[in-house]
Amino acid sequence: MQIPRLLRLLPIHVALLALSATAAAQRIPTVAHWQLDQSSGTAVLDSGPQQHHGTFVGAGATSPWGPGVFGNGLTFDGVDDIVDIAPSANGTLPIYKGRGSAYSVAFWVKAPPQNDRRCYSEGNTGGGSGTGALFTIGTGRTSNGTTDKLQVYIRDDQGQSQQAYSNATVFDNSWHHVAWVDVAGQTALYVDGTPNATSTSYRAHAATTTATSTGIGYTMNKAAIGGVLRATACCHLQGQMDDVRIYAFALTGADVQFIMGNGPPVPGRASIGTYGWGCGAGPLALLASGSAQLGSAFGLQVTSGAAGAPAFLLLGLGPPSPLHLGASGLPNCVLYPSLPNVLVLGALNGAGSSAVLPVPVPNIAGFNTLEITFQGVAVDATGTTAELSPAVIVQMGF
Repeated sequence: MQIPRLLRLLPIHVALLALSATAAAQRIPTVAHWQLDQSSGTAVLDSGPQQHHGTFVGAGATSPWGPGVFGNGLTFDGVDDIVDIAPSANGTLPIYKGRGSAYSVAFWVKAPPQNDRRCYSEGNTGGGSGTGALFTIGTGRTSNGTTDKLQVYIRDDQGQSQQAYSNATVFDNSWHHVAWVDVAGQTALYVDGTPNATSTSYRAHAATTTATSTGIGYTMNKAAIGGVLRATACCHLQGQMDDVRIYAFALTGADVQFIMGNGPPVPGRASIGTYGWGCGAGPLALLASGSAQLGSAFGLQVTSGAAGAPAFLLLGLGPPSPLHLGASGLPNCVLYPSLPNVLVLGALNGAGSSAVLPVPVPNIAGFNTLEITFQGVAVDATGTTAELSPAVIVQMGF
């Protein structure tokens, strides 16, 4: 199949996928919004459409409610105070799935410097210190001199962890706004509306040679504000918080400014992220360019392959569902799209690259927030060895 014909077929494939996934296209991008404006009691109400209400727990607390940035806020004593949020029946919380879907977390915090305390966290009630999956946003550590900085910490089921820190001071007993945006490991961190001075992006997960591994392992069943809920609660924040929000899309800088003024962001932002790693001699890469906004177009190009190798593009609906192929004789190779459609790109050129494939995004409201996962594949002349690229995850939007 030649590329010109592929250009005619690809929009049809995408349209068919969209029509088969109405539920995915109609997802509500606001996952939770805890305004923290109550004045009494232990109920922590979610004003978002999903109604992820929490319960304030703290044996020594007498009146945790008090003035915040907008109306009231919530005060944590640093000893045992925490907001317990049960997992949602519809699967929207915990928000960190470890599968590359775009998400954003934003909140206001006023707290002094402190060691390894958490503002927002997701974890597993079966985990303990150093074990079990975790996604947390909180303070830095005494050991590396970052107690006044923001730390984002991510750990998988196998205990592999990675963290990022803010350049700006967050914990100095003054109110600061924080927004963390993650698209398949490509991140943006905003403090008081200003982007972080250095990159906080990370590799979405680590490679494994385990032949039986079928997933990347982020098993979480709890969310919390002001600490971490696992086998034993820990890392209790000393300070105040207000206006905690979670979205199932990537906030832009303009969105963050709206939120800081207590306004809503524009729902359903377009985003493109690269997830995982490539395997093979190259290793193979799949590059993305352009825009996934409705009515626009983005481009995909396979690179770093062997000259003349037949190349293919796989696509599947939704976030990736990783399948490790060690048992199939392809160590460190992972198949990402679920139920992939296979499209033929043709032979790679002398530099090991394909032509850039433009993918038009229909200007149809039903495509908003639709996710498609792409992956490049190249096969050697014998047909016995394959190279697989990382995944490119595209979330369409306004």
